[in-house]
Amino acid sequence: MNHHHILKYRFLFAGIFALIALAFLRLLFVTGDTTGGVLILEISSALFFFFLLSESINQTKAVKVEPIGYLLALLITTFIAISLKLLFDTFGKHFIVSKINYEALTSTVDFLPVLVINAVLLAISVFYLTIFRHLFYFRRTKAKNLDFNAMLIFMGLTGLTSILTEGKYKDYQYFYMAFLIVTILLMIINCARIGWITFLEKRQKLQLLVISVVMIVLFALYQNTLLDDSSYQQVLKHYSKAFLEFHWIIAMYGMIFFIILFFTTLFHLPTADVIDKRTKEISSLHYFSELINRVLDTEELSETITELALNISGANASWLLFFGNENKAAGIKGVGYLASEKISNYLHRKTDFTTIKSPVSFDLKEFYHSETTDEKYDHAYLVPVSSYSRMHGVLVLLNKNSVAFDQTEKNLIKTFADYAAVAIENSRLLNESIEKERLERELDVARQMQRKILPEKLPELPGYDIEAVFIPAFEVGGDYYDFFRLADNKVGFVIADVSGKGISAAFVMAELKGVLESFSTMKSNPKEILVAANSVLKKILDRRMFITAMYGILNPKTGDVSLVRAGHCPALHKTFSDGKRPDESEEKRPDDSDAIDKKLNRNGGFEIESVTSGGGEVGANKSASSGVERGPVISDGDEKGTNESAAAGEEMNPKTPVMVIEEKQPVGFGLGMNFTGKFEKTLQEENFVLKRGEQLVMFTDGVNEMKNEQMEDYGIKRLKSLLLNFTGDTGNELASHIVKDLTQFAGTKPQHDDITLLIIKRI
Repeated sequence: MNHHHILKYRFLFAGIFALIALAFLRLLFVTGDTTGGVLILEISSALFFFFLLSESINQTKAVKVEPIGYLLALLITTFIAISLKLLFDTFGKHFIVSKINYEALTSTVDFLPVLVINAVLLAISVFYLTIFRHLFYFRRTKAKNLDFNAMLIFMGLTGLTSILTEGKYKDYQYFYMAFLIVTILLMIINCARIGWITFLEKRQKLQLLVISVVMIVLFALYQNTLLDDSSYQQVLKHYSKAFLEFHWIIAMYGMIFFIILFFTTLFHLPTADVIDKRTKEISSLHYFSELINRVLDTEELSETITELALNISGANASWLLFFGNENKAAGIKGVGYLASEKISNYLHRKTDFTTIKSPVSFDLKEFYHSETTDEKYDHAYLVPVSSYSRMHGVLVLLNKNSVAFDQTEKNLIKTFADYAAVAIENSRLLNESIEKERLERELDVARQMQRKILPEKLPELPGYDIEAVFIPAFEVGGDYYDFFRLADNKVGFVIADVSGKGISAAFVMAELKGVLESFSTMKSNPKEILVAANSVLKKILDRRMFITAMYGILNPKTGDVSLVRAGHCPALHKTFSDGKRPDESEEKRPDDSDAIDKKLNRNGGFEIESVTSGGGEVGANKSASSGVERGPVISDGDEKGTNESAAAGEEMNPKTPVMVIEEKQPVGFGLGMNFTGKFEKTLQEENFVLKRGEQLVMFTDGVNEMKNEQMEDYGIKRLKSLLLNFTGDTGNELASHIVKDLTQFAGTKPQHDDITLLIIKRI
């Protein structure tokens, strides 16, 4: 056995050693005439006992037991001690008690059972004082150490001086009497300082009364067994008079302890209900303060709040009424849902809940004149549940008795309501955070889908400058544009806007892309394509969703454009006022359809890059996009006189026709708005020619509906003016100029919708 195990079981080893040493001393000092021998025996016995007591206390310091548990242990131990005496009286006739003499040597055979009995009694004595010591210090600081230790010392001195009460030392028995009186006084003083009774519940105090009565009777009986002239008493006395006296004093201490405990408990009974209520209130508040950061589900939190409210207030029923939820009751306790709804409606008619600043009481007699409930309540109390930022609702408490809450109870209930408000606010903030995180994840998915749906590359057509710009808002919209390779080297193009936001709009965009790609290879004109797409979208679109779109087909060879508009923003055609360029000849341009066919690659896509603009992001939405997205067809160029006009000083050739802006706005319903034949009948197709030097600009409502700080719209009129006065060469320059003007117009106003531009210029 190693050193660690020896230390762990040192109490057991010390007890065994003490028993062996006591037996050796008892057999060694054989004559009562030797005063020194008697003193050595008794003092050694006392030292061994206190050593064992010290070890027992140290070994049990870490044990946490409630007082009732300690008292039950004392009861069982006392019962064992009395049973031991009765057992000895039954079998003691087998021992020759007269041979066991304090003044004479006894045989080892007769002495062994005596040693065993005294060893058991020694263990019982150590156990008694260990328990009493723990009860003395329960909920007590160590500042009172001296009181208990002084009592132990005088108990030991009383035991040692008990040898002066008989024989030749009888003349000195006044020492014994003096020590005994002091010991009894110290016992009474220590027992009178029992403070833990106050903290017991009423049920525990009643148990304590019963245990005290039983223990008083048991200790009285046990003391009597130690005093009567029986075989048991003779065995103990002739082994060690001091130890017998010491054990008797311990029994007397037990009886005094339980007598005082009984009356102290009896005096505490009248206030037991109040103490129980206050204890329950404090524990409920403590428990609820721990739950503030643990219970965050609103429904579970409501149940917890109303349940604890009943414990704290002593009310018979409770529930919560949250504002903004049609005053629906939540966390109903102690009453049915129908009754809570009736009473809530009555209280709402009596007062405006939002104006309640402190607990208010309402008599329910008037309510019961016209309504009935399963159980009748006398009063209703409304307690506001409000935090620093908002008022969440009211806590309703119902009482069957007519006794109103006193001011202390009202303050306590208000404090509890404040705790509840903090918990509700934490729950709300967490739920908002979770919802925000969910929406952000959804937006990320939607943005990724949107980027994958848009073409990676723009088509490169000889004689044409094509530019596209896409600036996503923080909340993903449904903007979409695309190009399609058609028969006869023609090119289809579309710009669309799906109603709604987020991932649902992104899914609809993906569906629209697939539908248009499919029908673009099957149909010959844009009207047929949109009519077919509308019939398919009937199975896809939610009733509340629709799509605005503009679909066109361009013949790169001739510049012919066929355009249909399904409820979308108009296209802006920058053209010559007389329909003809001054340098336009009657000679046809070379047939470059083969080159166009080679340049148009439908298997690719276009990579999104940033259009550099001096204004940066549109509006104040810094997180919406890191830059402006567009197709990298034309290299960046400088703006040339972007805000200049012919009237501002530009010298014009008198023969040069004036440029004008025409709105291409053929009639048509939005996709998904009508699935009858009326859609096809209403949808009109417009045909025109895109000549050299002319531009076709298409956009979504994120452009014309951009708002500034005064909540004014950017508008189509401003866009037409900008386009008319723009004198740059490339679509890239025009896109940058539009974005810059949008940024300046918005100022600090955040961008609320996607911005998409599609520019086709014939050069």
